[in-house]
Amino acid sequence: MIKLHQLKFKFLLIALLFLPFINDFPLFPDSHFLRSPSYFPIIIYLFIALILSIYRGQLTIYFKKSSHLFILITFIVWCFLSGLFNIDKILDLQSINISGIGVYTKNILFLVFLFLVAYFSYSTFRCNLNIKRIKTIERIIILSFVIMAPYCILEIFAYKYENNMAISVLSFIEPFIHSRKYTELETLNVRGFSFEPSYLSLYVASVLPWIFGNTIKKNNKIKSLIILILFLLIIILSGSRTMYLVFLIELIVFGAIMFNISNSKKFKKMIVLFVPLILLVSLFWENIITVFVSLASLESTDISNITRFSSIHAALRLFIDNPVVGVGYGLAGAYLPDYYPDYAFLSYEIKDWAYARDLNLGTPVFALMPRLAAETGLIGLSLILYFWVVLIKKLYNTIKLFKNEKIIAEFGVKLLVSLIGLLVASFGVDAFTFIGYWLLFGISVGYIENKNADYEKKDIINYIAS
Repeated sequence: MIKLHQLKFKFLLIALLFLPFINDFPLFPDSHFLRSPSYFPIIIYLFIALILSIYRGQLTIYFKKSSHLFILITFIVWCFLSGLFNIDKILDLQSINISGIGVYTKNILFLVFLFLVAYFSYSTFRCNLNIKRIKTIERIIILSFVIMAPYCILEIFAYKYENNMAISVLSFIEPFIHSRKYTELETLNVRGFSFEPSYLSLYVASVLPWIFGNTIKKNNKIKSLIILILFLLIIILSGSRTMYLVFLIELIVFGAIMFNISNSKKFKKMIVLFVPLILLVSLFWENIITVFVSLASLESTDISNITRFSSIHAALRLFIDNPVVGVGYGLAGAYLPDYYPDYAFLSYEIKDWAYARDLNLGTPVFALMPRLAAETGLIGLSLILYFWVVLIKKLYNTIKLFKNEKIIAEFGVKLLVSLIGLLVASFGVDAFTFIGYWLLFGISVGYIENKNADYEKKDIINYIAS
């Protein structure tokens, strides 16, 4: 008979396998929540756990010693309070489809669920992390990319090289993968199973360190190298500026930490990461230069840049007007059009996004941290950044503690680099509902606080706290 903690681990693996499907799965096209199938196994598990708890008459929740989860809970409480402080204004907000209080309530409830996702992954690892599970997780994460890669290659042939056969196949497959038909849009870039290329950067940030780690392993060199080349090719041809920046920073951080904790022989193996990178850069250098030049462009023809920069600019202006408590969690979209700078209207997209306020109070910011600043003020922004920084610091301390335990230490390196990559991506993508954030939050805290006998250290708590 499968024990509950074993079932939980299996559901976690399924959630990780579905990680590439970000906010566009066609099964529930009208649900922002259920368009990401990674949530399905966790919802099922939570339902099973609730039924069993009712049957047993006992509900056990363990995190009383977790300062990290306490910070995250404090942030969620503050998000709730940010709405209470603005309740008079929120009650006056109304759109065609939903009221201000409806938006606020929906977002708070969703945020509580996201915390449950983090707690789900945390509790899976808190007392049950071992080398076998580490290797299983790594295989599943790599497998998630292997499943997505053929679709991305098909997109490259269809969009970049306008191959008619690829276009036909993609048109047939697309409705089974996406709720939004991408083949009908004007701007066509690689997006994989995600809503758009910028969302794909969140998946790349989560998975890239595991691809790096897979490449420098002793076994399956050819297979690992092929996977790395495919991954690099998808990044280069995605046209996503956020993805480029995430890749550059993660490569530097991964190399620096591995140099610090590995012997010279192990570090030399990392050269294999640069050989295909140099080759692909030499082949596609024009694409890369074009993307980096466009990063700072505000010409009237660069609609994407104008839309994103002006939306972030508007969010920061909204934050300056509401610096302490913000306007209420989830409600930046209700005010954003009033704060657009003049240059925003060089983009025809801005009119559509401004209309989103009238429709559902949902004008997007296109960047997570500026949105949280506008919605929760300096206090909320400080709490989430503090949580992120503390988590990264404690992960690094734990990695040093297990420096001589290669598999365990490298697992921590991958977690740390993923969190840094997601933090970088959060300044260019507004998608706090991406499950990768919350799964990695929970796994990282569980990794730090783990007491498994396979690699228990008596002084771990004192060391990490120092």
